[in-house]
Amino acid sequence: MNPGDLFVGILLGAPGSGKGTQGATLSELYRIPTISTGDLLRVEIATGSELGKRVKAVITSGALVCDNLVNELVASRISKDDCRNGFLLDGYPRSRAQAEYLERLLIKRGLPDPTVVHLDVPLAMLKERMLARRQCPQCKRIFSLLAGGAAAEGFCEYDGTMLITRPDDSPESVEARLSGYENYEREVIAFYKSRDYRRVDGNAPMQEVTARVLEALAAMSPVVSPIFDTAPVSVRPSI
Repeated sequence: MNPGDLFVGILLGAPGSGKGTQGATLSELYRIPTISTGDLLRVEIATGSELGKRVKAVITSGALVCDNLVNELVASRISKDDCRNGFLLDGYPRSRAQAEYLERLLIKRGLPDPTVVHLDVPLAMLKERMLARRQCPQCKRIFSLLAGGAAAEGFCEYDGTMLITRPDDSPESVEARLSGYENYEREVIAFYKSRDYRRVDGNAPMQEVTARVLEALAAMSPVVSPIFDTAPVSVRPSI
């Protein structure tokens, strides 16, 4: 990204579509943070507050957290200093109401319209990816049993800790989340489709999807160009 440019990006896609992996890669390339609403909510849960307990119950059930809470968390996060050159939103907005709120927020703060990339993956592949996800309780990294290596044996490749299944990756929660996503997808994608929007086929190896995302971003937003001080980064999948 060129000095002085400010970029606002949105990664849309179902749970398991690879938004986390692509967001981590783009953050490294463009030196802007990727903001995951799931991470923001998990931080709240980790505090053990009453709010965190309510959020945990909602997420475990597979339902979506109310718009007002999520909007407040996002508005607070993008005001931080590391967002001064821009940011990527991962998994937000999740409803038309959230999309309309974000539009008003960006206008109020004098920020540019978002560039939207939609990672499209078939439902069967999404289920397979989500059910194969595991997390290291020590370093918090996400792994896939499908990736091979130590993760396939159930251990963190960085510190050897036994991996766990997050509550929102249980079979029951996966079914509920994907069912809810179908409704969200229609209204949110419809909101952005006539704007700075590009669909990317996410049913491919990680590096191939990354190349497609970079191509889509370059075509839609000329201010965006990766920064390579040395070699391009390699980010482990966190599907």
